[in-house]
Amino acid sequence: VGVPDRHYGEEVCLCVVINPDNPCPESYIRSMLAASLAAYKVPKYILFLDTLPTTATGKVRLQELKDIAVEKLQLC
Repeated sequence: VGVPDRHYGEEVCLCVVINPDNPCPESYIRSMLAASLAAYKVPKYILFLDTLPTTATGKVRLQELKDIAVEKLQLC
């Protein structure tokens, strides 16, 4: 999701739900993304969440997810 940024207007925040039986460190995620994406496409922020907010039909509520990301990152 996009979160506010003073310089660019918005930056990318990757929200990840991790399996508690198989934790994955942030450094591993960044290295995997860096191997297949251009440097400017690698997310600036990575948040680990228990669940993603969803609608009754199972779709992710992006605005609610964005609000959670902004709150957790303390950007506003």
